[in-house]
Amino acid sequence: MRLNPESLANVSGRHPWRTLGAWLVVIAAMAVVSSRLLTGVLTDDIAFTNQPESVKAQDVIDAKFGGGTRDTEFFVVSSKTQPWGPKYAAFVQQLKQDTQVLGSKDISGPVTTYADALGLQQMLFTPDQHAVFLVLQIRGAPGPVIARLSEAVAKAAPVMFDAQVLTPEQLAQLSGAAGGGAESGPAQADPPEAFVMVHSAAAFTNNLQFLNAVQTVETAVTRAGGSRLAAPPYSGYDAMQQAGSLVSLDRHTTLVAVPIPKPSEAIVADLREVADNAANDTYTVQVAGQAALFADFMKLAEEDMRKSESIGLVVALIVLIVVFGSILAAILPLVMGLFAIAVSLGLVALVGQLFHFNFFVENMITMIGLAVGIDYSLFIVSRYREERKKGYEK
Repeated sequence: MRLNPESLANVSGRHPWRTLGAWLVVIAAMAVVSSRLLTGVLTDDIAFTNQPESVKAQDVIDAKFGGGTRDTEFFVVSSKTQPWGPKYAAFVQQLKQDTQVLGSKDISGPVTTYADALGLQQMLFTPDQHAVFLVLQIRGAPGPVIARLSEAVAKAAPVMFDAQVLTPEQLAQLSGAAGGGAESGPAQADPPEAFVMVHSAAAFTNNLQFLNAVQTVETAVTRAGGSRLAAPPYSGYDAMQQAGSLVSLDRHTTLVAVPIPKPSEAIVADLREVADNAANDTYTVQVAGQAALFADFMKLAEEDMRKSESIGLVVALIVLIVVFGSILAAILPLVMGLFAIAVSLGLVALVGQLFHFNFFVENMITMIGLAVGIDYSLFIVSRYREERKKGYEK
């Protein structure tokens, strides 16, 4: 027997109960498969499957200029009665510790609070206000990179300024001899491998000319370091800007910056759990950022899809009742569509063991499954009625 639609239709017609039983087994099996395996194969990641020009350009930037920026989420801590002070700082510090417990699966770097930014600001300016430090995070052995950076910053320093690269040991000796400097301040979770000191005997750090000189040196460091830099250079001016951006003008609201490995609904859920556990009658804690926004968008989109599918089923049932004039005949196409959806989701769960699917595949299967299921069921019911009108038996 040849395997084609006609032969399958003949066999199904001769053995209707066996055919129905076989389909029920397939549907039940696919329902079990999808319930157990489907969740693990769906992802909200969005990535190119090829290498368009934009991806190639980003690869060049990552290779030549030290990689991209980190994804960062924020805790928004607010209090109606308590302005920033020792008690507020203690609460934020505890929140920071609770967040760091999540580990590397959720956190990709040091969590930064307003107090940390203030400490870094003080640490990266010398007391005499004649020098600013840049913090460098270096991948791999720092020796060869430091040698290359030393030559680059010496050439980049403008007139009236000098710049030199210092190891942590050299900086400690310099700070001890000078009576203060970058060695003080909060301990960092990822200690820097090197520092750049930009100095001027004539200019002060509150001068715009000094800021321009530091930015010039930062550019030279970024270009010379390339992909060996684990993060962009971070200067005292950056710390000053960050400190100002982490607290509101009325000092009743502050941000806690949390670097994450990548935007993920799971990470957002973990951060929100930390926020819920930390909040109390005095302080409210919320999670904000691109990942949180994307997670909420996906949740709302999924809820709207379910709602629209429910409304679509009701409308389709009403239309089918009007067309066929029978509730049983109207329900049959919908049942066939639902069966098709169950089998399709099971197949996606099986294929997903090899390839991941975007979670929108569920909505696509539901929409297409209902549309095609209803469409072909209408063909079958219409043909059945035509044959019955000709006088053929059931």
